[in-house]
Amino acid sequence: MWVLMMGARVFRRSWVPVGVSLEGGGFPIATIAIIAINSVLYLLTSYKNMLLSINSDALWTYGYIPAYLYTAPENGILRIFTSMFLHADPLHIFFNMYFLYIFGRGVEGVLGVGRYLALYLLSGVWASLLHTASVGFQGVASISIPAVGASGAISGILGAFLVLYPRTPLSMCFFYIFIPICGTFRASTFLLFWFAIQVIYGYLRLGGIAFLAHAGGFIAGMALTWLLGGGVIARLKQFSAPSWNILGILGEEGIGGAQKAVLAGVLISIIAMGFYSYVSGSSIDRLQLTYVVSVRISSSEKDPPYSLSVATLSIRDISDFTMSPIADDASRILINRLVASGVLFNPQMSNKEGSISGSYSVSIYGVRVPFTISARASYDGNGVLAEARGSASTASVICSGSTCARGDTISYPWFDLRSLGPIQMVKLIETPLLLSIAITILGLYVIIARDRELSLGV
Repeated sequence: MWVLMMGARVFRRSWVPVGVSLEGGGFPIATIAIIAINSVLYLLTSYKNMLLSINSDALWTYGYIPAYLYTAPENGILRIFTSMFLHADPLHIFFNMYFLYIFGRGVEGVLGVGRYLALYLLSGVWASLLHTASVGFQGVASISIPAVGASGAISGILGAFLVLYPRTPLSMCFFYIFIPICGTFRASTFLLFWFAIQVIYGYLRLGGIAFLAHAGGFIAGMALTWLLGGGVIARLKQFSAPSWNILGILGEEGIGGAQKAVLAGVLISIIAMGFYSYVSGSSIDRLQLTYVVSVRISSSEKDPPYSLSVATLSIRDISDFTMSPIADDASRILINRLVASGVLFNPQMSNKEGSISGSYSVSIYGVRVPFTISARASYDGNGVLAEARGSASTASVICSGSTCARGDTISYPWFDLRSLGPIQMVKLIETPLLLSIAITILGLYVIIARDRELSLGV
């Protein structure tokens, strides 16, 4: 789950931990390996853009797109894992890897390599599941936005750190404008605040970041620490002669009562949000048909694409249908022309296939521009263009203020368009929602009833 560029979701951090008071645990081989793998993959997926951002091919091919869990389940599941190792830009990967290094070492030292990796990956999975379960709440356009980043998995490490080391001193800074403000807090205070902020921002539907995916990973991390590491922690506490517990130097183990109450309230609100998302998805299904439209544009049929995009098509009536925003210029212009010419959606073409060859004069922002297409195409039973492969040309429209004018000619030597759907939002949401509710209830149980036995009190 992740950074959202205009068209892609990412994870960002604003509160920066600068030190954790932990000792021992050995060399964090798994943590270092994850950092190395992510760093190498960022180099491989961003070198075409001077390392400044991920290239669009990698983003659209390997980023997690919720709709694909319904339209192409195997591909959707694969993307859950591939998206965990992709990052949008240098700041995105730097802060993710920094948080992983700060918090991951202590968690790995307790769980061991195998359990630690399992917790990391499964937290990433649950991050994607809660992100998908919330699409009815976020809006139908969110089903086609690619999400990338390790933050869902790393949020699971933060959740594990909370239950393992709630009373550990944590030095951290945040920036007020450009002024750093630093202090030392208990880990539970910082992590609870961070978690609550993710959920609040998710409820506010702030763009660019998959905040609820962070929350899903964090919840999974708390729950999985007990499932995967409960026995290990019990043995560790039994044989490590914990003088801190005997002497009571650091006080009572576990998470404080007030913090438990806040956590419980936030977790219950997430369950409520999930049910709202399901009801909203059901309403969307009643009111419209929903498709995801993908387009690949290249110099020839055999060349790699230079433009890729996926967008959501919402059809409420023969004259009332819309596309979600598309960031890439070439893809957006082509799809806009297909919509304006009546080629993308035409009920009269229902269940037909064959060649499309013609010239159109279409109106874009009140400006008439030509659109020529020659393609092999097929339509589904609703009259939606299911597949089209061929070439096209048109002219751009350039707007300055309230004035628009015809721009340069644009040629599409080869394009490949596919529409997948209609997508039942309820079916897309229900399984991720059930799994998200299950892990949230388990996380609630761990926080309320098992936190003291998991806490190492350091």
